[in-house]
Amino acid sequence: MSSDKHEASNLFCDVCSAHIPNETTFQQHLNGRKHTRNVERIKEWSDAAKRSIYVGGLKNIVAVELAIADYFGQFGKVKNITIDKTFKQYAIVELESEQMAHTVLAIENPLLNGIPVVIKARELKDGKHVNASKEKSHQKQSPIDEKLWQKLLDCKDLDDQILMLHDEVKLSEEELHVRDLICKLLQSALHEAFPDCTLKPYGSSVSGFGTQGCDLDLHFEYTSIHPDILHEIKMHRDTENDSSNSTVGEEITSQEIIAAVGEVIKQCVPDCHKIKVISASRFPLVRFYHKGSNVKCDISLSNKLAVVNTTYLQLCCKVFPMLKPLVIAIRTWMRHWELAGGVHVNGPRLNNYAVTLMALFFLQNTGRMPSLKAMVASVSDTPVLIDGFDCTLVETYPVCEPKGSLGDLLADFFQFYSKVEFSKAVLNARSACYQTAQTEKEENPTGRKFKYGSLNVQDPFEVSHNVTGNVTERHMQNFYRQMHNAALVVKMRKYQHRAMHVSCWGILALFIDHHKKQGDSEASVPNPAKSNAYAFDVKLKPDASEMHQGDLPKAGGYLVNILCDVFAMDCQVVDAEIITNAPMTESAQVAVAMETFPIKAKEELHKHEVATKKRPADSEDCTFCKRAKVALDRSDATTHPINLPCQLKCVAKQRLWQGRRKARRRLVQKGKADFLDLERKVSQLLLSDLVNDSTHGGSMQQQLNTSCSSTDSCGPPLFSFTTDVKQLNETALRLLFRCTSDDGHSDYVNFVHHLEMFLPNLLKKCVAKSDDGGQ
Repeated sequence: MSSDKHEASNLFCDVCSAHIPNETTFQQHLNGRKHTRNVERIKEWSDAAKRSIYVGGLKNIVAVELAIADYFGQFGKVKNITIDKTFKQYAIVELESEQMAHTVLAIENPLLNGIPVVIKARELKDGKHVNASKEKSHQKQSPIDEKLWQKLLDCKDLDDQILMLHDEVKLSEEELHVRDLICKLLQSALHEAFPDCTLKPYGSSVSGFGTQGCDLDLHFEYTSIHPDILHEIKMHRDTENDSSNSTVGEEITSQEIIAAVGEVIKQCVPDCHKIKVISASRFPLVRFYHKGSNVKCDISLSNKLAVVNTTYLQLCCKVFPMLKPLVIAIRTWMRHWELAGGVHVNGPRLNNYAVTLMALFFLQNTGRMPSLKAMVASVSDTPVLIDGFDCTLVETYPVCEPKGSLGDLLADFFQFYSKVEFSKAVLNARSACYQTAQTEKEENPTGRKFKYGSLNVQDPFEVSHNVTGNVTERHMQNFYRQMHNAALVVKMRKYQHRAMHVSCWGILALFIDHHKKQGDSEASVPNPAKSNAYAFDVKLKPDASEMHQGDLPKAGGYLVNILCDVFAMDCQVVDAEIITNAPMTESAQVAVAMETFPIKAKEELHKHEVATKKRPADSEDCTFCKRAKVALDRSDATTHPINLPCQLKCVAKQRLWQGRRKARRRLVQKGKADFLDLERKVSQLLLSDLVNDSTHGGSMQQQLNTSCSSTDSCGPPLFSFTTDVKQLNETALRLLFRCTSDDGHSDYVNFVHHLEMFLPNLLKKCVAKSDDGGQ
């Protein structure tokens, strides 16, 4: 009946497809209504399957259902006949009893209208298989697949990413046309049973927030009923009730009407499968699946308020054009973190309408667009009332000028809701304000009770309805956590700017679990493999007219100097030629390509330390004093332009990207020093500090010997990498870094992050100085 599986210290109920945290809760679950109801339902299915038979070979039989009913009716009562609606090749026939089923199965060579058919017992599938597939379908899957992830990576900026996401997931023109055809097909079929009836689409499909795979919601209205349909409804009522309880002329209920609609669809509309009448919901509806178009449809009755809501959302999209991509981005993020998107094994979630109202509430509270109350304030006509609720709307309203970019709006959304105390107030989506329980009662003219919950968002029209009333306390804990995490992510540089990290930047940073420990499996991103590729662009001049001939090759040469002289790296230029004014031998070119900064640095450092060894600790010129002052002289190093594109092979042996700002403040420049030379001196100062810290005793010469004796580059390699340098356009370079070593990945990431901030400004200054006549 039920079983438990120990997975990640949790119990799992096969019957309900639910994860249970502990034994005590599991026992409570077994005694609960949901589990009991599911057990009873499974028993009913099992009993029905035992008295059902499979009938195959029906392809050439005319009027299959009548033929089956006549043939099996001679053995007893036939309770139900389910025919393969698409190909009509087989049927499942439910008989009155198991004994009747055994009698039918004992027949040899059965003939149906003279045509041989196959009759066998219906195979009873184990419930575990059904639930296992259901559980698998509920496993966390990112709404952004690998293809879309790559497209978002290639966008030029954050706003472009949000617009790209909207364009990729929204309903296409073809899908909208298919939904329109389904609506017309259904209306033509229902028109025979309900003359002058109308089917009006509402919800995501027409509000402007529809995404691929969303349901088609239809509102059904009628004024008259065909006599035959009316007779069938009354006959069904008499069958269900005793004649003594049936009243002549009794009014037909909405449940009976929606059941008749479901029957018409079942009999007259092709390609409609899994037709289910749900009469116990707030608004009775019939739900089915249109196989040809792969669209799920809901036809509801007496749901005029939903149509008004859709009209309001359409108006909001016109008033604030940035609303559509903003809402799509928020919905996608909430679906990824299991905050919205339907009821699954982890409990109820926010529906899409609630997410849209929360986005509107945010925009209205931050002064970006008017509230519904402000929109209709100028309407002097009599209010439009539906079920006692004020549903007055305006047809047009002036367009609101956007305040900030799409990226700013999305960031502000997370910042806004990370500070809201949902437990203390109701989000009034009509007047765009927080309100208490007392205020809610004053604004609810119908007197209907507002259902309070863990999250309270009031419908702008049906003010007694809490659109988030299904949200549980457990769901809210996840909601709070993800909102606060997102509020931190949007402050990161990799969210605000197109970053070098090829696997994640901009809006994609919101879909990464930044708290996941290293080594944990990552299920939230399409490509879980750790990426070691980084890229960023360096723009040298604002406009191409300001560029001089050879500026880009000069920038490549300065890049080599920076990596070698400033960061003490072994750097080799490959796949490119070094440009010089005079002929150079092959050995000279290699000497230029292979910089020897570490050896030079040690020599300079040794001379400086010997000269200052006997100075007092409080001397103004002491290198190792906390506030040391070092005079800077112009370097004699030369920079050789490099033809592009090229590749640099580099080995890092010192963490000279750490502490540079503090070291730079310790230097006092005499005159106007060279930018590159200043950074060289900063590196020398950092190296001297490293030497001083490595040994706490002995002479300075012993310290130098100790620190530099292992290799010629002052220590073992931290990591190695390659840098592809190419011309992006007339004014910019593109740099692509790839780590080529197995160790030191964290150092490599920190270095390239530092380089993204440090390098562009320094290269621009070096090239500008060169254009002015400097080196």
